[in-house]
Amino acid sequence: MDATMDKVQYLPGSVGILVVDVERFSAHNDVQQRRIETAIPDALKEAADLCGIPEIWGKRRFPTSTGDGYVIGIDEVLLPHVVHGYLTSLQAVLRELNEKLRGDGIVVRMRLSLNTGPITMLDDLRLTGHQGTTVVDAHRLVDCQQLRTLLKKSDPTVTYLVAAIAEPVITKVVRTGYAARAESEYVKTSVEIVAKDYNGVAYLHVPTLSGEILANGLSGIQESIEPDEEKVASEAPAPVPAQSTGDTEGVAVNAGGSVSGSTIGREIDNSQRVDNSSHGQTVDNSQWMDRSAVNHATNNHVGGDVNQSADVVNGEKYAPTNSRGRFGRFGSKGGER
Repeated sequence: MDATMDKVQYLPGSVGILVVDVERFSAHNDVQQRRIETAIPDALKEAADLCGIPEIWGKRRFPTSTGDGYVIGIDEVLLPHVVHGYLTSLQAVLRELNEKLRGDGIVVRMRLSLNTGPITMLDDLRLTGHQGTTVVDAHRLVDCQQLRTLLKKSDPTVTYLVAAIAEPVITKVVRTGYAARAESEYVKTSVEIVAKDYNGVAYLHVPTLSGEILANGLSGIQESIEPDEEKVASEAPAPVPAQSTGDTEGVAVNAGGSVSGSTIGREIDNSQRVDNSSHGQTVDNSQWMDRSAVNHATNNHVGGDVNQSADVVNGEKYAPTNSRGRFGRFGSKGGER
């Protein structure tokens, strides 16, 4: 008998999982947050009723509030309806909700992820009740920078929902024709979350386009995904004093990163100071550099690769403008890894 037979386990049943997260939840005070927490499940239920498939909410599995979001399991047979009509209905519900809450200074805009696959149901009451890679991936996608950027680049009084659909949903529901949606209605992108050691693929969808994503399209709003400002601020090195005298044009700043190749003028390391005659010399990072030096450093780089880490000068962050960024673009072939 094969000695590994006792390690074989039955494959758990596939379940759809929908995760939503509210943008800038912590910007609201305690009273406002309580109202948002209550409004989230109400909106999810109302959207199910509005799209004509109340079972999406009525037969939900492992419903879980995350405070600033919500998680529900959905029977796979209902996923075509979620993809086809539920997201559009949720956008409509959120728009009406925000019209009611705007006077109280409350804004409810959501990021949503949808995935499907094997999910283990746990009997241990100390745990959430559901576990598996399918669950983890759904939580990673709802937190991806692509969704954050879509909200940032759209009108906050028009677009209230942006979604990332996982590859298994596209394969099972869209490509098979069950959802009556074309794959071209979604923008494929690569998702990388370095802090979580996650790499995956998502298909972006926005029920109601506005702002820059209406004018330029999901794949054309920018050349690279903008890093989350709060996360960059927490990860960036502390600002160091620096000072320059005279003409700073063409200086390449290397604060927390590195500059390779040829640069116009001079390059900064940890040695000497810039003055009017410092062409081709090195500059001390311990002295104040003005903003123009950074702008020229990022725009006038010639023939080299600029490190992707953000430069911090005078307490401000400047990212290279001539690189594609770690997340790639929204293009149909996905982002760059």
